[in-house]
Amino acid sequence: MGLVAIFLSACGKKKNLVTSTTSPKIEFYNACIVWNGDSREEITRSSYNDRLAAKSVALMMPNWAMSDYDHFQKRVRTENLYTVGELVNLCTHEKFANEFSYGNCTGFLVDKDIMLTAGHCFDDGVDNIHANCDKYSWVFDMDSDQKYIPESNIYGCKEVLIHSVNSTTGEDFTLFRLDRNVRGRRPLKIDYDYRPNLTTDMAIIGHPLGMKKMIAKDKGSFKLDRNDDMSFYYLLDTFPSNSGSPIFDQQTGKVIGLHVAGDRNYLTKDEKNNCMKYTNCTGTVGPDSCAPSKGILLSSIKNYIDSARSCQ
Repeated sequence: MGLVAIFLSACGKKKNLVTSTTSPKIEFYNACIVWNGDSREEITRSSYNDRLAAKSVALMMPNWAMSDYDHFQKRVRTENLYTVGELVNLCTHEKFANEFSYGNCTGFLVDKDIMLTAGHCFDDGVDNIHANCDKYSWVFDMDSDQKYIPESNIYGCKEVLIHSVNSTTGEDFTLFRLDRNVRGRRPLKIDYDYRPNLTTDMAIIGHPLGMKKMIAKDKGSFKLDRNDDMSFYYLLDTFPSNSGSPIFDQQTGKVIGLHVAGDRNYLTKDEKNNCMKYTNCTGTVGPDSCAPSKGILLSSIKNYIDSARSCQ
């Protein structure tokens, strides 16, 4: 795939957007894996600081998954949603198998009305980036199973500011503007000086498999190519729909990276029960073992983020 870097005219002004609200099935754009047991936990069970950071993290939710209810909230169309178990034939004893899958990707605030997510969340090979801007909403506080969502937590994508997907350089991000300023939430603080370190206490906050918000923690990050200034790797437990999640240095509380990819073989067949179970890796990385999860260092896209912030 060649470079797709778009600085849209008039700072992202969109034209002739197409709205599509057809398929009632969530489609995932990437996949990852479990390392040394599944460390995911509901964000509501985590620390105050984790919960505070999570307020600036949102779910990319298709508009067809919600319907108008009254002037203050929308109804979640659970009758058209699948559980995680139904989506991937997950064994019923697996963690969170009975949770609903609400969306496709994760994103987070970098300015009062600007979000950052993985580029492939917008460039899905089906619709163009502007169509995907129109047909999804970004929902904050999806921290528990909800039948109704306050309108104040639902934001539309107004315009794509910068979009770049490049398999050669590793660029995979989209910066976009919401339809209004976000109130009661602060843009996440970013550490542009972070360098991969095996001693870093790390965390990722997002919506694995489109579920309610989760957090997973682990220690250490590393590089596989010293000449690659953009990519870094880690053994955090991540799944489809974690794409676009912020990766934190737990000690500073700042975001150091954007999660974009992982091992696609995140499920293993349980022959006895004829269902799928999570692939559990032992912590070794190599050609004959599991592939680590991959992120983009935010230091490598600082100029893009600054450009988006300056776009009025």
